[in-house]
Amino acid sequence: MAFTTRIIQSLERQARGLLLLGTLLDKELEFLQEDAPQSVAGLEFSIQELVRQMMAEKTWAAECMQQLSPGARELQDVGHLFSKEEQQHIQSLKKAIDAGQQQCARKAAMNADIAQALRDQSNGLLAFFRKQIMPRKQYTYSSHGRWEVHNQRATLISGRL
Repeated sequence: MAFTTRIIQSLERQARGLLLLGTLLDKELEFLQEDAPQSVAGLEFSIQELVRQMMAEKTWAAECMQQLSPGARELQDVGHLFSKEEQQHIQSLKKAIDAGQQQCARKAAMNADIAQALRDQSNGLLAFFRKQIMPRKQYTYSSHGRWEVHNQRATLISGRL
């Protein structure tokens, strides 16, 4: 199979991967709104694996471009090797990939903000409950587990004679 065909197929897979990533981010938002942390954690593994696969796909496409033209860094460097129809298809794929990346970035930022807000809310509630259940006086019980009566008068010596 020609490297040009492989590059086009790689771009198609990247575009489909971004559509899937957008769907997963929508599902993550749904789980965040339902306050389902276990589901969010499980979905996060899928999202991270998809991002890893997409980066591997992008790296593989760059290696194919290097095979076509040593020193090629961008798709523009090998664009002249594609037919007119392929160039048009590549342009539409690049637009779809760019739009997908921007959409996924917005969704990921929104999910991150919601997750941060939920974490802050949970920490605030935890601090409130902790403050409510902690004894007002620090030394309520003695080290022997008995009720310790505090003497409010100043004394120089305390103990038994």
